[in-house]
Amino acid sequence: MENAKTINKPKKHKTFKELLPAIALTFALCFMLFIYEPISMYCANINDIWFDFGMMTPPMLMMFVIFFVPALALFTGIYFINRRFSEKLTVYSISLTVLSVIFIATYIQGNFLANSLPALGGGIIDWSLYTKETVITIAAWVCLAAVGVFCSLKIKFELRTKIFTAIGILIAAMLFVSTVTSMIQASALNPKNGIMATHRNFENISRDKNFCIFLIDGTEAEAFGKLVEENEEYKKTFEDFTFFPDTLGCYPCTRDTIPLILSGHLNRNEKPFGQFSSEAMNDSPFFDELTARGYDINIYDSDLVWYGNNKNYSIANNDENADSTHIKLDYYIGEQMKFIGYKYLPYSMKHLSHIEDFTFNSVTDKFVWNDQDVYDRIISNPNLEDNGKPMFQFIHTEGAHIPFDLDRDMVRDGTTYPNTYEEKIRGCITMVKAYIDRLKANGAYDNSVIIIMADHGNTDLNSSDDMFRRANPLFMVKGINEDHPYQISDTPVSYLELMQLYNELLDGKPAEELLKSLDPDRPRTFIWYRNFNLEKHMVEYETTSKAWDWEALKEGYTGKEYTLD
Repeated sequence: MENAKTINKPKKHKTFKELLPAIALTFALCFMLFIYEPISMYCANINDIWFDFGMMTPPMLMMFVIFFVPALALFTGIYFINRRFSEKLTVYSISLTVLSVIFIATYIQGNFLANSLPALGGGIIDWSLYTKETVITIAAWVCLAAVGVFCSLKIKFELRTKIFTAIGILIAAMLFVSTVTSMIQASALNPKNGIMATHRNFENISRDKNFCIFLIDGTEAEAFGKLVEENEEYKKTFEDFTFFPDTLGCYPCTRDTIPLILSGHLNRNEKPFGQFSSEAMNDSPFFDELTARGYDINIYDSDLVWYGNNKNYSIANNDENADSTHIKLDYYIGEQMKFIGYKYLPYSMKHLSHIEDFTFNSVTDKFVWNDQDVYDRIISNPNLEDNGKPMFQFIHTEGAHIPFDLDRDMVRDGTTYPNTYEEKIRGCITMVKAYIDRLKANGAYDNSVIIIMADHGNTDLNSSDDMFRRANPLFMVKGINEDHPYQISDTPVSYLELMQLYNELLDGKPAEELLKSLDPDRPRTFIWYRNFNLEKHMVEYETTSKAWDWEALKEGYTGKEYTLD
């Protein structure tokens, strides 16, 4: 019989052999959560994130180390403490079994039971609706736990360590291969050379001439028009403006709409979106026209997709090259942890992730679209500096987008007014009014073209029929030196005709005369997709009816579908 000294202090090779399953399992678990998942997320959303792979690598590796080292230290400590007091290593054996069950269950949860996850559009997710998924998750965990108990009772420790080690190494290897494959397919290692918006020139304006587009995201024309019609103060706010309720947007979501608004180019899934958007922005006839007229161009949009060296790379004077110094590390880790919880926690625990939106573009110290941030910047800087030449501003804010967490006074707590879609639109009106009042106070209102618009309406992202209801976004215009009460025009507008409309405004046309050369009964185009996660398959519709006539729009299927290979 071995003496106690021999039992408590085994040979080094035996210690390593017994610790190997802990090393393999903790490494595989941390690799899956903090290397594989962030890279998979990046590859799947490569055009929705301003940073590139090189920028995200240091914080990603930091997260891996932060979790792997303590986890390995914990199991190493359990091993040596258990070894100190017992030859059987019962506690260590149980801890390995628990770790293996958690790892395998988490692996299954995030890679095989994640197909029913809701789209992240900003709304509060009601996880109680996922009863079927919850039952499947519980069943999977119970079965794995039963297998773990069986292995503990029937399989010797030495064999179990070999099984646990093999599981960790095998799954880690599979995840590694999958990671490399995803990176190759997405060309993830290519630097984006992207630009990002700063706040530069936000307090500048021209006393001579301005062209301002204030885009409040997710604002439906019908809901906005109704609120203004019911409120005399709102009509006073928008005196000199013309509201175009019969406006047909082109896409149900933001990403494809922004390059259309700024360049007139239509995405038909002929190439990856990053390439399309960058080429569209480079080839924008609107930017060319503004440049020819001597405008100082400024684009305030935290979601702008514009990569690579190009002819207009420095045309947006408030933008600068994106680099890793702009990543706010605490925000990055927080967003990654929320997304990891959303993917890998059991359905009954996913609410603990506190995720509502895909907000990785907020991990920056530069311009963000948050309504409160934009509003506070406007009211805290009432005095504008004369820019010395004509100025273009495109400001893209959160607008009436979900979540509905702001009231008419731009207060977030919801104690005075209910948190509703209409109430958030009222908050947007407060924000836009502050912007208009600042222009007036600085003598830069009459000489400004001002467009208040949205990219799409607001509906349930997880209802395909509702995506048609996003086709009627807010659109209202004030031309140079317009002076009249708030008015409504019955002129039909299509976002495919914005380039013509902009040129007419630049030439001094009042809003009520815009697009009068076009046939009011012309067909207008809308391109539908199921939600922004499924935009690689688009379906085209045309309508000669009103923009809010959803049934007529749905009946206008052209037979054209655009699928990105």
